[in-house]
Amino acid sequence: MNKLDQGKVKNVIRAVEDAQLLINNNASLVIIEETKRYMDTIIGYFKQYAAWVKESITMEVAACKPVANVIDTAVEIFLCSYVTDSLNAFWFGLGGCTVFLIPAIICAVKLAKYYRRMDTEDVYDE
Repeated sequence: MNKLDQGKVKNVIRAVEDAQLLINNNASLVIIEETKRYMDTIIGYFKQYAAWVKESITMEVAACKPVANVIDTAVEIFLCSYVTDSLNAFWFGLGGCTVFLIPAIICAVKLAKYYRRMDTEDVYDE
C-alpha cells in the first residue's frame, strides 16, 4: 500500500471513530430531535386534514342552505313535537316511579318484622 492509500484509510478510520463518538454521546438527543420532527410532520398532516374538512363543510355542504333548513325544520317538527314529547313524559313517569319506589322499599324492609310476627303471634283469644 502506498502512502496515499494509507492516508485515505486513516481518514476513514478517523471518520468512523468520530461517528462512533457522536453516537455514544449524542444518540439520545438525535433520537429525541428526530422524534419531534416526525411528530411535527404527523401533527401537520392532521392540521391540514382539519382545515380541509372545515373548508369542505363551509364551502360545499353549507352551500345547500335551503335544503339544510328544510331538513332542520322537518326534524324539529317531527322529532320534537311528536316523538320527544311523548318520550319525555315516559321518562318523567319512570323517574317518578323510581323516586317513590326507594322510600317504599325502605318502609317495606322496616315493616317486614311486624308482618312476620303477625303470622306467628296473632292468636285470637275468645
